[in-house]
Amino acid sequence: MNHIYIRSRKLKKLNLTQSDIDHLNQIEYSNKNLTLLVKAIVKNYNFGLSMEHLSKNWNKIVALGRDSSSLEAYIIRYGKEFGEKYFQEKIQKTTCDTQYYVALYGVEKAKEQLRLRGASEQIYIERLGEELGKQRWQEYLVRRKMAYVKNRKNGYEYAKYNREYYHNLHGIEKGNEIYDKKIAAQAYKVSLAYYIEKFGAVNGPEKCRENKDHLSISYFIKKHGKDLGTEKYTEYWENFRKNNGSMTRSKISKWSMEVVDELLKVFPDLIQYGNNEKSFILCEGDNLIGYAIYPDLVYNDKIIEFNGDLFHANPKIFEKDEHPHPFDKEKTSKDIWQHDALRKMVFEKAEFKVLEIWNSDWIDDKEGVLEKCVKHLKS
Repeated sequence: MNHIYIRSRKLKKLNLTQSDIDHLNQIEYSNKNLTLLVKAIVKNYNFGLSMEHLSKNWNKIVALGRDSSSLEAYIIRYGKEFGEKYFQEKIQKTTCDTQYYVALYGVEKAKEQLRLRGASEQIYIERLGEELGKQRWQEYLVRRKMAYVKNRKNGYEYAKYNREYYHNLHGIEKGNEIYDKKIAAQAYKVSLAYYIEKFGAVNGPEKCRENKDHLSISYFIKKHGKDLGTEKYTEYWENFRKNNGSMTRSKISKWSMEVVDELLKVFPDLIQYGNNEKSFILCEGDNLIGYAIYPDLVYNDKIIEFNGDLFHANPKIFEKDEHPHPFDKEKTSKDIWQHDALRKMVFEKAEFKVLEIWNSDWIDDKEGVLEKCVKHLKS
């Protein structure tokens, strides 16, 4: 250590113990790493840490380089206890949160600065222009995907930000508060109310519908252009049906699929749930609730809804206070009827004519039901 003392004025000022000096004497270093070693010694001394850890981990510290500032790097430099402590202190000092930007730029400019820090195709386009922005966005998505694959392959486990995660981080009471706030904010971000606030009462609902109806042909055409969009849309659904098989329409009853298959022979361009479905924005009176609903079958301005006797509480079978739903036993028939009436109201407000078909009617008279459906769609 004597030669290090001679070459470094900083080390001469430190009151190192003989034990510290003995540990440091075991470190093999080159002139190239002398400055890094001196800084490491001074920092460990100022933190009140033994030089034993520095001596044992010197080769790993050199491999880290000068700029590594991850939690793993801090643990290698200072040990688990102190590494985690100093890493958290560093995070608190260097985090640029909303308050930091507001203090620096003011409220309005801070909002814009924070928005531009995000990663989205629109932001890339704003920065680089339409063509280059879209190209760089796709490149970013590829890099991000490859990074996730590589990290998982190397054994890295990404945090699951569920309620338990926040309990472990902040305790049960504070964890519940933070988690509930997070979920509420996420729900609002995809609600119709948010779109109306952001884009106005006229453009908001349409923007919401566009973003949520991301598997429609209009979405693919808007994103990729008419020819390529149509090709990608067709390719997507062909692959989906091929790869998912029975899952393609897993939420649709077998009997309603039988009806649809028969109707497709007469109307080959039907819009059907689970395939090329159409979405509507749900509302209750004049109050917009803000999530999408999907009719079972659409053709021009006609809709057919297929109602299972249990799931939709067939009024020919059940009284209003009964609980026929096989999975949600808290729902009464009246609750189910009110929900279905709300769906029907949404469709009719959009100037669609709705026909409801019951499971028991199909069982009793298949030909009569098909005739009724064909007549409805042709009218």
